[in-house]
Amino acid sequence: IRAYDVVSGGTPIRVRRQYVSGSGFVDVHFPVVMSRSEGDIRRIEIEADGAGWEAIDDLRFGRDDTAPLVQVDQPLALSCVSGDVDVAGAVCDEDGAYDRDRLEYLSTWPLAMTDWTLIQEYVRSPVCDPGALYGWDTVVDGIPDGPHLLRVTSKNECGLSTSVDVPVVVDNQFDTVEIRTPMTGSVVGGVLCVDGTATDIGCFDHYEVAYRPSGGSWSPANPATPTHGTPVTDDVLDYWSASQGLSDGSYELSVTGYSATGASASDTVSV
Repeated sequence: IRAYDVVSGGTPIRVRRQYVSGSGFVDVHFPVVMSRSEGDIRRIEIEADGAGWEAIDDLRFGRDDTAPLVQVDQPLALSCVSGDVDVAGAVCDEDGAYDRDRLEYLSTWPLAMTDWTLIQEYVRSPVCDPGALYGWDTVVDGIPDGPHLLRVTSKNECGLSTSVDVPVVVDNQFDTVEIRTPMTGSVVGGVLCVDGTATDIGCFDHYEVAYRPSGGSWSPANPATPTHGTPVTDDVLDYWSASQGLSDGSYELSVTGYSATGASASDTVSV
């Protein structure tokens, strides 16, 4: 039994001789012990010598001690995502035989899931040049808003694998917009305090407070601060200073919240 570190030719790096008595076919199990310093085995030759005949059987194979590469470029860690999410990067094994890769997710809020959910899996050639890997439709897949982990795993034919986790926040809907005061039907005048909530877990961007005559065009309730970049919960949203000088009549007052993904929600009262 001869072990080589090349797939053809070369000089054996280890030889094992064993004498077997008997006739016909004999099952033989002989360990060929290798030290790490002798290199990687790429070919095994088995030679049987008998009276006047010889048979040689070759076994060629690869050896891979290096796990494949996983690189995730998009989405960025802790980014807000919605709708159809492009997952880009690389899955590669330059010194081995590549097998497959897969994309999974794990919900971490409000209750952490215990099992990863498969999104896509490909048995394909490696993607060594960074580019598109998967598409994840958070709406079609019914992914709830909130924090999640995305995991990309690549595996080679030797069974070695590598995984990379990327935390993201799914935000397909703005969470909460509510006007507590004034209430619909209220009679108001002067500078009016607009109280309520405008908040979005993880992906809040800003909110706006606006008014209009019934059926008219919207205008900022407070021209000095048309947008607000801090979420509010059960507190003052803005002051309707523009109400001074308005003609008596029916008006609509609206608060609209926007998330970093472009999702929005509104609450409107008539006064």
